[in-house]
Amino acid sequence: MTPGRIASMLWSMPSTIPSAVRSDLLEAQAAAWGHVTSPGASWTGAERRAIAQTAIAALDDTDPLPPWVSPTSVGRSTDVPLPDVVVDAVYRIARHASTLTDAWYRDQLERGIDVFAYVEMVGVVVAVAAVDGFF
Repeated sequence: MTPGRIASMLWSMPSTIPSAVRSDLLEAQAAAWGHVTSPGASWTGAERRAIAQTAIAALDDTDPLPPWVSPTSVGRSTDVPLPDVVVDAVYRIARHASTLTDAWYRDQLERGIDVFAYVEMVGVVVAVAAVDGFF
């Protein structure tokens, strides 16, 4: 989420929501987006941005898939530079976190997601969810 998107969301909020958002919160959200889209230990900045975009799409999905259906299996993947296994994992983590199990996690590793890349991916999803949930 860019600072411009944050500002445009604030202007389009219903009048029942307080219009004054503390500037330190807006600054923290802008800093979080900058951090999320910077290169990490396992993912490039572009890949982290794609993970974030996929998470936002999952969180804001108006017709969410059930947890047992992966978005790439039904043609609902986004045009991002990520392997299908990553797109599917990000969608599930963002949209259905309460359904994740140890067996599911181990399956992601068997499908080729590195353990450190998985941890970083979850960190990006969590950071995005915190900001997206604010709005």
